[in-house]
Amino acid sequence: MSAVRVLLVLYDEPTRQALRSMLTEASGIEVAGEAASVVEALLEADNTSPDVVLIDAEVRGVSGVEMIRLLKDRGYDWPVVALGTNLDSLEEALRAGALGYATKEFLDEELVDIIGRVTEGVFAFGPSVMGTPQGMKVALRYMTGQAGAGVAPASSPVPGGEAKGPSQDVTGLLKAPLRDRVWQRLEEFWEAGIRGADFFTSAIGPAIEIFDDYEKVPQPDGSEVRVSRLLDEVRALVAQFALERIVQGGVGEVDPYTRFYLLYHWAYALPEVEFDEAQKLAIAVGVEVDDLVRAGLVHSTKGKVTVLHLNRRHERSLAHHIDGVYPLVNGLHQCMLLWRRNDTEALHNHLLNEGLLERDVFWRAAQALSEVLTDGTEDKTIIQGFLHARGRLVRRGVRRTMI
Repeated sequence: MSAVRVLLVLYDEPTRQALRSMLTEASGIEVAGEAASVVEALLEADNTSPDVVLIDAEVRGVSGVEMIRLLKDRGYDWPVVALGTNLDSLEEALRAGALGYATKEFLDEELVDIIGRVTEGVFAFGPSVMGTPQGMKVALRYMTGQAGAGVAPASSPVPGGEAKGPSQDVTGLLKAPLRDRVWQRLEEFWEAGIRGADFFTSAIGPAIEIFDDYEKVPQPDGSEVRVSRLLDEVRALVAQFALERIVQGGVGEVDPYTRFYLLYHWAYALPEVEFDEAQKLAIAVGVEVDDLVRAGLVHSTKGKVTVLHLNRRHERSLAHHIDGVYPLVNGLHQCMLLWRRNDTEALHNHLLNEGLLERDVFWRAAQALSEVLTDGTEDKTIIQGFLHARGRLVRRGVRRTMI
């Protein structure tokens, strides 16, 4: 397979030299030419006929965005990757005709992959774009064909080219490779210490890479899978991955209400979040915000959702069984309430009556809650005291059952 020939169009000489050295060392890439101005770029473009053009946001004599338009206006249809110091030029570059975008801070981590993907005629972005809410919002609009750009979205075939993969049901096509790729990357992110909301965002890039491997991915009803559906799948995968580590074991016995409560406190150090943000997290674990409101676990008003700590929950809601299941978070809050009151007898009765005393997943959920709650809060102090007394509580329960 022949190397991808790349034309570098950058005004800054040190940056151009560093980029040349990096790409020269990369497998499958050849630096076909270099330019520091619009005139040089046009001459080099005619002389080298590159496969991909890398254009800096600042080029001597004309802006990078104007340079992209100029190339397109002259009939050059090579894929363009725009390089920027930040994301300020992202949308302008895409509107002008760029297929890829990367920030200079992360070039060595993502540029080679982006170059390879734009040669297939699809939009390509790395974590520097997809890892930020601003960049992801803009990129997804173009990738899903909702931006009105003059270039084909990622789900469109390369003109004159072949489809990138067979059309199959999403359950058979995407779920297995999606889980494998995302799971692998999540393990890397976890080891790197990435946590909370950033952890959810970090999984989007690997998922988009999988999505880009197929020209068309239909759902069982024949309609195409949109990126929004893909993101729902990704959030569910991230939620499962994080929960297995937070709860330190299988999460099959953990009800959706408890999953939401634990993940919320793990992901956000805020008393409230936007409704859409809470809804996405809720859907990832199998419920909706309205369900959480009815359960007395959150409060929703004026587009904001507040997750209620122990003092703000109605005591009667702690006894709620939902669809025949007693949510672990209700059991934990009831135990915390009785522990705070120092009502040991009622606490033992509650643990025994609800079958929680010797239920391993209950104590793992309690330990997880103690770790995700914010340091210095009353709820954290209470749950830690309750956990510290676990041995004593279990021994007393065993004695009672022997009488």
